[in-house]
Amino acid sequence: MGYKIEKVPMEEKENVLEIYEALKGSYGCTWDADYPVIEDVVRDIQSGSLYGVFKDQELIAVAAAGKDDELAHLSCWDRSLKNVCDLARVAVRADYQGRGMAKTLITGIEKDGTERGFDGIRLIVGKKNPYAIKLYDSLGYLCCGEASMYGNEWFCYQKKLCQSQAG
Repeated sequence: MGYKIEKVPMEEKENVLEIYEALKGSYGCTWDADYPVIEDVVRDIQSGSLYGVFKDQELIAVAAAGKDDELAHLSCWDRSLKNVCDLARVAVRADYQGRGMAKTLITGIEKDGTERGFDGIRLIVGKKNPYAIKLYDSLGYLCCGEASMYGNEWFCYQKKLCQSQAG
């Protein structure tokens, strides 16, 4: 396959922003001029939460995944999950879309999240983003509710991560 999933280094921050900027205004995308911006990218990299798919050292997909309580107030979440990872800002460069890059990236994030001790992943996805909805459904995420935030309507998705068994 030739793809590597790893944490995105600070040297890639402009490339990350380019990927985000190119998707603004595309079908189903809820992003606008004010989000995401370079400060989001820098914060994600500094916190060790920005993952990327690299092909021959070229960044082709990104997603932020880490501890963030921005969605914790929503009542729809499975409260039996105690250490949840929030997934956000999933983006694939336009010339790599439709090739399974988002699925590859999210699967890698799930594996790393399990190793980091997370017991679940949660996210919100725009109701008018059928490609993302199909992706999360195909990966076993469950729609557990709806929310109205940031001037948009969202579906709330979550997935329990299987903790690896010692032995």
